[in-house]
Order: sequence, then C-alpha cells, then structure tokens
Amino acid sequence: MAQRGPSRATAGDTLAFALDVALPTLGKGVLIRRRSVLALADRMETDARAIRTLTRLRSTYGNRPLQLKLPGRPRVVILSPEDAMEVLDNTSAPFMAASDEKQSALAHFEPGVSLASRGAERCNRRSFNEQVLASEEVSHPCAAAFEAIIDDELGPLLLPPDGRLDWDTFSEAWFRVVRRVVLGEGARDDKKLSRQLAELRKAANWAFLRPRRKRLLKAFYRRLDTHLERAEPGSLASRVAASASPGDAPAHQVAHWLFAYDPAGMAVFRALALLCADPEAYERARKERATEDLGYLRACVMESLRLWPTTPAILRQTGEEADLNGCALVKDSGVIIFAPFFHRGPSAGDIAHRFAPEIWQDGQTVDQRGVFPFSAGPARCPARHLVLMTSAMTLRRLIEQQWREESGAVRAGGDMPATLSPYRLTFRPA
Repeated sequence: MAQRGPSRATAGDTLAFALDVALPTLGKGVLIRRRSVLALADRMETDARAIRTLTRLRSTYGNRPLQLKLPGRPRVVILSPEDAMEVLDNTSAPFMAASDEKQSALAHFEPGVSLASRGAERCNRRSFNEQVLASEEVSHPCAAAFEAIIDDELGPLLLPPDGRLDWDTFSEAWFRVVRRVVLGEGARDDKKLSRQLAELRKAANWAFLRPRRKRLLKAFYRRLDTHLERAEPGSLASRVAASASPGDAPAHQVAHWLFAYDPAGMAVFRALALLCADPEAYERARKERATEDLGYLRACVMESLRLWPTTPAILRQTGEEADLNGCALVKDSGVIIFAPFFHRGPSAGDIAHRFAPEIWQDGQTVDQRGVFPFSAGPARCPARHLVLMTSAMTLRRLIEQQWREESGAVRAGGDMPATLSPYRLTFRPA
C-alpha cells in the first residue's frame, strides 16, 4: 500500500518546467506543428534544454513522481522509466488516456475518437480500431494494395526535375498516399479534405482557449462521409464498412488516422536524413530493398521516432486513487511523461544521441530503457504496425535514389540534434 505522496516541486522549479518543457512543447504545436515556432525551437535546441531541466529535477528530487506547484488539480511529472512503464501498462485503470486536456483538444475535430473516450465507449472504439487496422499483424491484409499506391505516388519524386526534394514536395505525395490508403482512389486529389482537417487541428492546438469551429467541423465530416460511403476495395474504408457499428463513431476514428499519418510522414523524412548521414546504414537499407524483408527499414523509422518523438508529451489522468510503485496519487491527478527525456536522457545510456537502429533488431529490451515511440501498454497506438509498414515501404521507394541531405542538420558519425524540423531538410540526388 502506498505510504507517501509525490515529491513537491518548489515554485522556482515549477517555473523552470513550464519555461523549458511545457511552453516549448505547446508552442511547437501539439495537434499540428507551427512551422515558425518549430524552426525557432530547432535553432535553440529546446528539447536539449528540456532534457537538461528534467535531469536536474531528477537529481534534486530523486526518482519519485514530482508534483508541480500549480493551482487546480495536481499535475505530476514522471522522472523514472520504471514509473513511466507502470503508468502506460496500467492504462486505462487507474491511469486514463482520455485526460481532460486531451478531451478538450480532440473535441475540436474528433470528439468521438477512442483516445478521447472513457469506459465502455473507449473499449468498443478501441476494439474497432484494432480490427480495421489489424493491430496485431506486422503486415496488414491490404499490404499489397498499399505498396502499389506508394510505388505509384513516390516514383515521380525520384530524380526530381528541379533537382531537389523538400518537405513540401514530399508531403504533397505523402498525403495523396494517405488519402488513397485510408479512403481510396476517389479521395486521391481531395486536398480540400486535408485542408479542412488542418484548420480544425490548428484550432485544437488551443484546446479550451479557442471556440470550436462547428460549421467547419460539419463540413469536414460531410466530405469525409462521402468518401467512406464508397468503401473502395483495397482501402481502410472498405474495412470500416465491414466492421463498424454506430457506437464506434467510425468517421471520428478515420479522422484520427488521417491526422496521425502527418507525423508519420515527418518520421519518414527524418529517417531519410539519418540514412544520408550514415553511408553504411544507407547501403544496408538499399540491399534490403531488393528483398521482401522490411525489418531494417522499420528499425530506421523507429529510430527516427525515438530520436525525435512525434508525441513528446504523453498524458494520463488518474480515474481513482492510485499507487504508483509505492507513491500515492490522488484521484484526477494529471500525469505527464515527457518522451524525449526517456528516449535521450540518462536512462537511455549510450544510445541516447546516436542513430542506433540495431536496438530494434537485436533483441534488446528497449522498454526497460523507457523507450516507447508508439506509447505502450493497453493504449499503445493501434496503428503501429500499419504505420511502420507503410512508412518503411515509403522509405524503401525513396532510397531507390541515392540522396544527399544539404542542410547538414544531421551529422555523420556525430550526436543527433535534440530538435529537428523536417521543414528544413532538403535532399538532392547524389
């Protein structure tokens, strides 16, 4: 039985957490990235500062959860990988994934998504996600159709006419892939759907501080429903039609898949930069390209996600009093897990700042280090295998061309930058 509560941060250390960790994370954009802020964060290496601050707090207060000195309900920062894994492994009881902050933000564009649901609704919607996304299968049943889409859309990016591949060029092709994979050929050129979702996500960045755009939300779902009603064979929409019941809020789950593929594209683009900085890794990836095995390419994407987590702040909320490894947390405590601190802080050991795809292939138990690119436990991303498969297929198609990355953001043989904006990366044929 828990005997002690969390350590208590001073006002000064609470301010340090706010300035060095919370504000930069919020400023970069939680639901959609703000380019200008991310560019500034890239130059200032804000994630490095956040990791240093959390390292200092752990040195000062020890490994116990640290309660911040804030008004309102308690907010607790996790400082040990053991506690982080315990929280994630015990989602959604007693640690709910649908925290108040998450519900407020996601209500702007997907209020019925499983991540924002609780109780029986969450269980049913999670089950629907797992069924359609084939969560337990490394290769999705629609893999062949998806690979054909990727080959079709990514081919024109090779040997680009203007001699360069930047984020805007890549993302145009990437979102065509995403719309075809999720909704079918009829959605390929529906840029308006993607723009509407982007506008809703911008509003969601402000959570409860900005009114909801109800008219735009209705217009978005009318457009999305039109695509879902076609249920094109070979798309996720066809599996939605075969599996959904009204209580699953299927369109809201689909909206989340469209949203989640945005950071997945960033992971692919960063993974390409990692390979460009490591000739041996690039050559190994190119050799694997000729086989059916995607293991090494998946590992490269996982490393991109470890080095630069696309969900840096993982939030949970206690639905009841909780005992976290002997630490008593009261009901409705907000729990904050800052992924970069665990992926690249002291607990990461010698892999902290280097490109180490081998850790995902050689049997090392990365969870023991507190590394969780797709979260962990019962709320682990249900699309993890699908995202890794399609991302690895995309990377395999891209490396048919030998590229060099021009910005110098990722240094061969050196430590990886703590913050890396995909918008600054530019590739040219080598």
